[in-house]
Amino acid sequence: MLKTAIYLLLLLCISNICKSQSKAFSDPAQMYNRLLLEKGNSVSRIGNFKVNGTPYLYGGQQMGVLFMHGEKAAYAYLSYNTYDQTMEYVATLNAGQPLLKPTGIVDSFKIIKNKELSFDNDLLFVSAKIVNATDNSFYQKVVGGNKFLLFKKYKSDLGIVSTNYIQSDLRQFDLSYEYFYLNAASNELKKIKPNLGFLKKEFKAETDISAIASNDDFSYEPENTLIKIFQVLNQ
Repeated sequence: MLKTAIYLLLLLCISNICKSQSKAFSDPAQMYNRLLLEKGNSVSRIGNFKVNGTPYLYGGQQMGVLFMHGEKAAYAYLSYNTYDQTMEYVATLNAGQPLLKPTGIVDSFKIIKNKELSFDNDLLFVSAKIVNATDNSFYQKVVGGNKFLLFKKYKSDLGIVSTNYIQSDLRQFDLSYEYFYLNAASNELKKIKPNLGFLKKEFKAETDISAIASNDDFSYEPENTLIKIFQVLNQ
């Protein structure tokens, strides 16, 4: 009986660990930047801090298209800095070529799909003013629609290095993200809590969210679950 109880307890622990890891690494950009951080090949200086890792989404220099106000679309290698929310680009990837910040206003940009980095579709980001936001961030358009649009906002913070006990000036770039939805009728942008309880309450006048998704769906595939919900909401 004791061995059986211990075995069942171990299975429960393993299951909980798997769920936690699945949720922690459900975003490919977050996973990729974490791998770069663990390699330890990049250190930058911000103020008084030495910072490990990279603030650039997918490490930067991804092929894409830049849309600037009043100008034609331009193909370039794009580097989206999620720490200070700026866009940088180079026309080609010649050795030693510096990254340039656009001289005009960036309305949006598109990072072209890259299966090697685990995103199979183009990633379109729009400026805060387009989604009626008050910050200076860029928002990834995840789901479009005539009723509700789903967006995702990345940001990097300077985190404490848990393995460092000596260098008080050492930090690391920690990439995180949040979800928002835009009500097309009111043009109001609102932050989403990606859980069943919040979404049931938020959209109770539209549909029964519990008929579309479960708590387990949010644990294992939070973004895919949100996509499914917003596709139903726009029907």
